[in-house]
Amino acid sequence: MVIGKDEILSRCGIITKDVVVNLTIDVQSNLKNAHWDRLIYVKSAVDALIDAQKPFQRKFLRNRMDFKQEFEQWCKKNSIKTFGVKPEAVENYGIGMVATEDISQGKLLVSVPRKEMLTAGSLKSCPAMKHLLKDDPILNNMNNVALTMSILYELFLGKKSHWYEYLRFLPTEYSVPLYFDEEAFSALKISAFFDQAVNIYSSIVRQYSYFYQLLIDRSSPFRGTPFKETNFTFENYRWAASTVMTRINFIPLQGEFSEAGAALAMNEPALIPMWDLFNHEVQALCSDYDTDTNYGRVFAIKSWSAGDQVFIHYGDRGNYELFIGGGFVVDNNPFDYFPLKLSLGQASENYSLRFEVLKQRDLADVKVHRIFWGGDEMFQPSILQFAIIHSADVAALEEMKNLPVGKAPISEQLQLKAKSFLKNRLTLLLSTYVKLPEENDQNPSQKLCLACLDSEKQLLQHAIDALETCTFPSEI
Repeated sequence: MVIGKDEILSRCGIITKDVVVNLTIDVQSNLKNAHWDRLIYVKSAVDALIDAQKPFQRKFLRNRMDFKQEFEQWCKKNSIKTFGVKPEAVENYGIGMVATEDISQGKLLVSVPRKEMLTAGSLKSCPAMKHLLKDDPILNNMNNVALTMSILYELFLGKKSHWYEYLRFLPTEYSVPLYFDEEAFSALKISAFFDQAVNIYSSIVRQYSYFYQLLIDRSSPFRGTPFKETNFTFENYRWAASTVMTRINFIPLQGEFSEAGAALAMNEPALIPMWDLFNHEVQALCSDYDTDTNYGRVFAIKSWSAGDQVFIHYGDRGNYELFIGGGFVVDNNPFDYFPLKLSLGQASENYSLRFEVLKQRDLADVKVHRIFWGGDEMFQPSILQFAIIHSADVAALEEMKNLPVGKAPISEQLQLKAKSFLKNRLTLLLSTYVKLPEENDQNPSQKLCLACLDSEKQLLQHAIDALETCTFPSEI
């Protein structure tokens, strides 16, 4: 049976209204089941939206390289310059920047003028959108959402958009969690970052539903804009939000001054054409923004040979940030970390005394601590302090309570007990990762989740091994 346009739009209105009502806040519970239940609800809403909006779906262009020539011509016309590199299809990477000649360290590779960077400022060219950008609480306070809506604004302008050639050269879909199916999320369920992934997914669905409800309101602030019920689909919003997540940069905000007239040191998110075609490799930062010329620049951090893929460094990010914001993880990532949840249960022996000692050291409210892959300190100091307080007997706790913070001596015996507590805790966590599913029959999203889990597993094993030589504080 063919469903009419009015009925389709009515269904979308009902679904998005329900989402706005039921996703008012992120799940705060530490129980995995609470987040899983949230995910199942969100996925059902997304599936219903995508199914209802099929007649309105944009026909995504699948072969980006078909538009490479037009994109390069657009870049040349708008003073986006490359020096010894060009975009090419690269196996396992999609598109990357490849050296067209031998490149020496320090060479300028790409320069992009600010006026060609896509920011939320594009919304200000439309009076109705400018008003919405100023008055809407989400757009006014969440710059990444404003940039997402800017991308959609330009997308809906079609060939009238200044960034038309750039937008159609972007990926047609992404490997980030917004595109995961239920099986991929199920594989991720044992991850230390599962809760955050669900909350981010839920947040994007909630944002879309909120704006859709504004769009269909009788006094819609979207009147007079390119946003229509037939083009503002969830697929389009998911694509734009993923584009921001995977390609966002921050540039100095221009024209903002304090009451005294001094320029404010603020940044705004932006998409930077050509710059964002470089893939990531762990190295030193090799890009900057020149405030004198208002150009973004990329330099070669090392030498490359002609034909090599040329990489840049996205920043000192752990695998969780790369997984959520890029759709990939890095083996042996020196900036990786594991979020270790430690808390004192009220049923713990001598709970009140332990809690007071923790509170004296500003640890009572610290629930998540970090174990780092690299650096001088693998264990965040709060982890070792918590382990000591958790393992101390009454006499040691009383001494910690009565002496100034940092002056209570820690016996060798207590250090060994604290080390044993941590080893048992980490070993128990590691045991949940032992039986990871085989990758043979997994789709790309599931394989990515397994790669994320494997990196967490390796970090936990690395931490257990490091405990053998870890030095605990002699005073607390």
